[in-house]
Amino acid sequence: MDNRFKDKNIREPLQGFHDTFGQEARIKNFLSAKISETFQKWGYGQIILPTIERGSSFSEEVIGGSPWPEWNKRGIFYLHIHDYFTSYDELPQQTPALLIPEGTISVSRWLSREMNDKLLSKSLTFFPKKVFYIAPCFRNELVFKLSEIKKREFIQVGLEILGTNNILSDIECFLLLYNGFRSIGIQKKTFYFVLGTLNFLILCAMNQI
Repeated sequence: MDNRFKDKNIREPLQGFHDTFGQEARIKNFLSAKISETFQKWGYGQIILPTIERGSSFSEEVIGGSPWPEWNKRGIFYLHIHDYFTSYDELPQQTPALLIPEGTISVSRWLSREMNDKLLSKSLTFFPKKVFYIAPCFRNELVFKLSEIKKREFIQVGLEILGTNNILSDIECFLLLYNGFRSIGIQKKTFYFVLGTLNFLILCAMNQI
């Protein structure tokens, strides 16, 4: 056997990734189903996001300097998609891409397309739009930070009320989160909510306040 292909860890997943089997898989599926059921009862539609997005979706021109407090572009899994048009024998075009590190950018991209389609069809009934997602996300965390809780692959649950600035929408989100936690059996004394804004969190991370 060629020594170049020997790897003592060949039976193990990459660091920060995890095999899910049996009872653990059943629990994961149960949690996902209960959360989806709760959100849908409140009138939210599920959006299933692609795992891979264009790399340009996370450029500074699109998202600014920091989409989340610990943002670092080296913490993203970048790749190139080889686009073969008619044959695998031809030279492909390469599209810069990435494994999604969070869901909000993808939802925003979807919303932009939907708005454009609605404007073209002159439909005025699009907003407000209630959506939720349960998506696998990927971040190249520092190895020393990896643990049973923090991994390079994780599931992110998100919900959005798009197209309204009514404060009741924010209150609804909190009520829905509360009901989501309760629906999967979490006792109300074991969790709490933190209200903030992205800009505030970014400034905290940069030690500017």
